Amino acid sequence: NGTWIKCVSPPVVTAGEVTFLVTLNLQDPYEASQKYLYYEPPIIDLVDPPLAPTGQALSVRLVGKHFVSTDYFTVRFGGVSIEDWGHHLSIKAIAVSDTEAVVDLPTLTPQTAIHRVPLYVSNNAQNFAPEGILSWDADDDSHDEPKMVRYFQFHDELRLQQVDPEYGMTYGGGFVSVFGYGFLNASSLSCAFSWIRSPSAIYVSATHVMCEVPNQLSSNNNHALGFSQLRVSLNGRDWSRTYLNFRFLGVCPIGHYCQHVGHERYTIRVMECEDRKSVV
Repeated sequence: NGTWIKCVSPPVVTAGEVTFLVTLNLQDPYEASQKYLYYEPPIIDLVDPPLAPTGQALSVRLVGKHFVSTDYFTVRFGGVSIEDWGHHLSIKAIAVSDTEAVVDLPTLTPQTAIHRVPLYVSNNAQNFAPEGILSWDADDDSHDEPKMVRYFQFHDELRLQQVDPEYGMTYGGGFVSVFGYGFLNASSLSCAFSWIRSPSAIYVSATHVMCEVPNQLSSNNNHALGFSQLRVSLNGRDWSRTYLNFRFLGVCPIGHYCQHVGHERYTIRVMECEDRKSVV
């Protein structure tokens, strides 16, 4: 109409700004007030964190190259390189620099429940990269390296049911077993005792992880003695909404002995003494 026109940009070899000209008679060109930018296809090298529970708000950091700070900068969760708008969740994001961007996770419902999906990024909300992916299968990783595909994984809420043992010595050391549902073998698997992080955590199965108990005396917290809330996280940021009570003891109880492996190294283990029978 009389207020806007629609043009198809021609292909170019070199990225950069170009002058935008308009003519009505193919003789008298008029220069637009702003430049037109050709950019290199954006690339995602790192997703931090790469997974999060469904139903929780979280901002995800993307590290890569060729990001452009525009109002059209968009990240799409799932799909293929070229598809109609609306088939998959697309979120407007912020390009902090040409190598870093931040995107808020979409809110998932039972109707839009997704799990592990490829990420696509666009500087103009039309051309999404990586390009050339015509089909995608969750069990097919042939595109991962050639197309530099990066993924994000939505996981179910963690549910904790039992910790064994349920108590131990306050100087920490050793592991406790945590049983529940929804555990994944993630490199960022973490445990925390009233927000004091475990030195390490070990994935055993989808229902069992092991958490190393931290030294409560050296952490200067208010839960060095008594009950501490044990939580688990798969990405080191979003902690399980359910928690288990673990009790820290200051002295070894009567009728028990506390294991140690040296005069300065102890474990949390509290072992019950065996009954001694008198011999007649």
